[in-house]
Amino acid sequence: MKTYNKGEWSELYAICKMLYDQMIDVCDKDLKPTNQKIRILKLLMRSILGNSEYEVDGKDNGDVAILYNGKLVKSANLSKELILSILNEIIAGSGASFNVPSGESAMEELMLDDFKATSYEKSDVETYSIMPHEEIARQVGFSVKSQIGNPATLLNASESTNFIYKVEGFTGDIDEVNAIATRSKIKDRMQYIFEHNGEFVFHGMTNQTFQQNLEMTDSNLPEIISGLLMIFFAGKGTRTVKDLIDTYTDFFKDKSSEFVSKKVKDFLSNITLGMIPTREWDGSELGGGCIFVKDDGNLVCFTLYDMDEFKDYLINNTRFETASTSRHKFGTLYRQGDELFFNLNLDVRFIH
Repeated sequence: MKTYNKGEWSELYAICKMLYDQMIDVCDKDLKPTNQKIRILKLLMRSILGNSEYEVDGKDNGDVAILYNGKLVKSANLSKELILSILNEIIAGSGASFNVPSGESAMEELMLDDFKATSYEKSDVETYSIMPHEEIARQVGFSVKSQIGNPATLLNASESTNFIYKVEGFTGDIDEVNAIATRSKIKDRMQYIFEHNGEFVFHGMTNQTFQQNLEMTDSNLPEIISGLLMIFFAGKGTRTVKDLIDTYTDFFKDKSSEFVSKKVKDFLSNITLGMIPTREWDGSELGGGCIFVKDDGNLVCFTLYDMDEFKDYLINNTRFETASTSRHKFGTLYRQGDELFFNLNLDVRFIH
């Protein structure tokens, strides 16, 4: 019995719906469909045999030809009823992970042992599609984000997403800081440090690859995000990225809201469309864009032609979160040689 979370099962649902509908609606900044569509000709996935092609026949019947090494292996069928059952079972699912019987049936029909992309793959699904404003089909990848269940994660927390701050001028006691165990312990620890003349100065990031990736987006970006994290964890602003930016520019008056917003928009877009913190990034993005599985089961997509609207959507619909301090090793005052340091962690999720 296979178990996944709602976001992961939503990827399988998106795969099945794309093969059945053979189209995806392009959306605006409010996730409402426009009059543009992406035409899906085939999906490229790993079947139980290996890298395979899943061709649709252009008819509204759910038939899919599975090819391996260019040869037909199986003619599969995905019924409308099966796809609706997958959706309903995902919506009804509970717990961190759970089984979706209809999803397992679809996996068996499609000869899939798994459907999730690895953490090192940029796209969640690879397609051979005809994009809007184009006439020739080409291979394009998409990321998939689900609005079913809990808000989707944009950037997963890990030790690699820690930002390091040097604490200068601190006159208090390290043990007293780290003994604070309130519900808002990071905020309260930082407040203690401030009250004892401590100043947080951005020092760098624990993962040099992630720092380099951010600097490729913009050389100012690590420092900007470090400031946003400071404001977030110190409780000086709300969790939403847009509100944090407004508060940031109140504190750091040398940078305008427009300047900071542009840098953060680029970061949010890059992390959605190809940048992986622990893998050196070459600046490339997915050729397709980002598919959203809406809570009513419809699929909509931003493409690279819609980047301005996509970035507006991201900055208006994302927030910072607090991950596990023990698991990701942040929120504690520590000494290295004669210097004091404090780590804060970056974890970004969608609001809805």
